[in-house]
Amino acid sequence: MSNKLIPLEKWKTAYIKVNQAIDDSVDAVVKANKAAKDSTDAVTKANSVQTQLDTIVVEGDSSVEAAQARVDYTGQAFTTLKALLDNYLPMAADSKAELPGLLSAKDKVNRGWIDVREYGAKGDGVTLDADAIQNALNKKGTIYVPDGVYLIDKTLIITSDTTLLMHPKAVLKRQNNAVYAVLTNGKSTDLFTGYNGNGNIKIIGGTIELDGAAMPTTCNGISFGHGKNIEIADVVIKNVYNGHHIEMNSSKNVRIHGSRFEGFTHNGTRAFSEAVQIDLAKSYDVFPLFGAYDKTPCENVTVENCYFNNVGRGVGTHVTDVGVFHDFIVVRNNVFDTTLDFAVNALIFRKAVISGNKMLAVTGGVKLDGAYECTITDNHIKQSTGNGIESSYSSQSIIKGNNITGGATNGITIFNNGYSIIVTNNYIYNNAGHGVNVEHPDVIISDCIVKGNGSHGIYVHDTKDVRISSCQIHLNNRHGVQIASNATNITVSDCFIASNNQSNDGSHNVIIVTNSDANRIVNNVIRAGTQTNKPVSGIYVGSGCDNNVIIMNDLKLSGSTSNLNDLSGNSITSTNNLVA
Repeated sequence: MSNKLIPLEKWKTAYIKVNQAIDDSVDAVVKANKAAKDSTDAVTKANSVQTQLDTIVVEGDSSVEAAQARVDYTGQAFTTLKALLDNYLPMAADSKAELPGLLSAKDKVNRGWIDVREYGAKGDGVTLDADAIQNALNKKGTIYVPDGVYLIDKTLIITSDTTLLMHPKAVLKRQNNAVYAVLTNGKSTDLFTGYNGNGNIKIIGGTIELDGAAMPTTCNGISFGHGKNIEIADVVIKNVYNGHHIEMNSSKNVRIHGSRFEGFTHNGTRAFSEAVQIDLAKSYDVFPLFGAYDKTPCENVTVENCYFNNVGRGVGTHVTDVGVFHDFIVVRNNVFDTTLDFAVNALIFRKAVISGNKMLAVTGGVKLDGAYECTITDNHIKQSTGNGIESSYSSQSIIKGNNITGGATNGITIFNNGYSIIVTNNYIYNNAGHGVNVEHPDVIISDCIVKGNGSHGIYVHDTKDVRISSCQIHLNNRHGVQIASNATNITVSDCFIASNNQSNDGSHNVIIVTNSDANRIVNNVIRAGTQTNKPVSGIYVGSGCDNNVIIMNDLKLSGSTSNLNDLSGNSITSTNNLVA
């Protein structure tokens, strides 16, 4: 049987399909070649990146960033980043494991950690664990406290070159009302001087529970003295009675950060007791744990990024000695939420910086007391029941950029003797007392907004040599600026003063009274404002106030009754005041 010929039309169709298949094949080859090239490029780039990673991770890199990356959170430095990752990745591999709660004995040895359970600590909330933990601490190095509640019936002593590393859920709970401090850095027989005691100490993580309500005897969480190079990080200390969450006595190079201080009760006489006390080695009564009592102060102490809640004072001291100062104290970026006293009491601080803190419902924000060369800057102080910022017997200090609102008394008070206090760029609003109260010589107040306060905007009295310039002083309940009670050589210049007397009690925008002589009101703009309650006068000078100079002010429409009312009879008012 002969084969039949395929019709021409079918050949044409097959021809088209074959050609299409050939075209598709060519495209596939092109794409395959391009993919091969892209793959080669990717491999080349990957090899380049791997070479760089090998340099950084495996061989080590001398850059600052890489060097920092090779240090773990306990301060241990590794030779390469790979070594650090190899150290910690196995612990992170099991997502159910609590880092670093479940380590094998080999892992702990490799990391140089000493687990307190290896010395008999139970952490069961029943066993008295102080002896076991002390035995571990005596070994020095990194002492690890796993998750658990450890009952502490005697003070633990931590010595030089030791890190106490606590699991976030580890609790050291005071169990004996005779325990004055849960942790200290010296024995009762030690007689250290200066900063030559136990140092190079770190306490990281965990909670110290003082249980002051159940055991109402004076107690501290951590009490250190005569040491240097001390770090306390991420620690929670709770429920102190009469004492301190942390006491740093006669210590140098201290950093306290990322920690929480919560709960305080007292016997009715110690609302001033600081959560973090910065103290000097004055006597056994001041620091009864060990000596020597050589009056060594603290130096270079930083408290930052901490949270204070329901404590006495926040940070500070209440002990002084003649000629002794705590130098280079830094209190920054903390939150103080409800205190029984000032959030920061900078008593005998020198060259201190108190900055960036938030203070809410405190009994006073920041107090300088016998302080020198301090800076209080960029703090937010809200609803204080005491003065927002207070300076007493202090000198050469700056109060700058603070926001002080809603307080029950004065925004800023500067009083008692001292010299050279600068108050600048502060926002002082809606405090129940004066915006700024000055009873202190040699004060400069500049570029502040003083608004809506319950009494005078700025009140200067019983003092001399005060300069007020470039401020906005308006909508205060009583006088905008009052100069009174024998105040002399007070200058008010280049200010905008308006709309005061909001309580409608007959107050003025500016008033000079009660034997205040030789003051200067120069080049200000003063207005009555458009609100219902207006100041009676733009400027009022009472009788018996001599030789005051009132010149070059714009007083148009500055008072409801008069723009300038001078009852003294001898003020200099003739030069270019605009009163009409």
